[in-house]
Amino acid sequence: MIQSRQYSVFLYLHYMSAEQLLSTSTKLPSKIPNRKKIIKTVTETQENVGDILANTREEIEKGVEIIVQACRKSGNPNIIGFGGDIEESQDINMKNKYGQTLLILAVWNNNIEIVQLLLSHPEILVNEKDKHGQTALMWAAKYENTSIMKLLLAHNNILVNEKDKYGQTALILAAGHNHTEITQILLNRPEILVNETDNKNNTALIWATSKNNFQLVQLLLNRPEILVNETDRNGFTALIWASEKGYSEITQLLLLNPCLELSVNNQGKKALELAKTPEIKKLILKKIQENQGSFSIFRFLAS
Repeated sequence: MIQSRQYSVFLYLHYMSAEQLLSTSTKLPSKIPNRKKIIKTVTETQENVGDILANTREEIEKGVEIIVQACRKSGNPNIIGFGGDIEESQDINMKNKYGQTLLILAVWNNNIEIVQLLLSHPEILVNEKDKHGQTALMWAAKYENTSIMKLLLAHNNILVNEKDKYGQTALILAAGHNHTEITQILLNRPEILVNETDNKNNTALIWATSKNNFQLVQLLLNRPEILVNETDRNGFTALIWASEKGYSEITQLLLLNPCLELSVNNQGKKALELAKTPEIKKLILKKIQENQGSFSIFRFLAS
């Protein structure tokens, strides 16, 4: 029956190649065994458990977490059989209880073949979001799926500046997860918005600075529209972050930006006051001297 076949696609696409997905078939019985029994069976015997799940949509949904846990614990994703065919699915954009689509799950598991198959479907909704508001592109950004990121960006309907419920874009997620190559790929998109902020007012630049990733910060600073003086909810700029954390190389890089301002945070603290090392204090003092002259340095320090 189509409904059951649809949902079995949903469960198994983590683990199957496109060829397996379209050619195999497994009949599903009507009862889900005990969770511990499934995990034990999969782990110890490596037995095919594709015929363990129920044939009703409701019971199959309950089995999602069990099967995923069992497969991860066993370390052998190919033990699960398959009972469906994407081409016969009535809804290519169906979601599980977590709001994840088939495409999101395929991206999550870095299954390039399945991603290609899904993206080729004329009715695929490439920007669908899960319960956290995250799209397939955001998942690729988080998990550094470079090849899949390129596939998604090649889709005509892809939206690169979508935000999740936390205000994060794919670019913010890439920077926040310290993924330099993914960030570069996203920055190559002409429509990318580099100064977007999340719900805590963090920009991609602030995230990159907090990760002490020199190359990532440099990539962002190379953008002519970058706003280097944006502050997070605590009033911390990228410079204040770098200064307080003791990231001397990034501090020096930020100080080279002609638009940089020596602002204060919400507690009235300056980057100079928060500097973790003498080296960073020296770098900031040099910047002040260049901008304001030696007399202004003492006025700045006394203020």
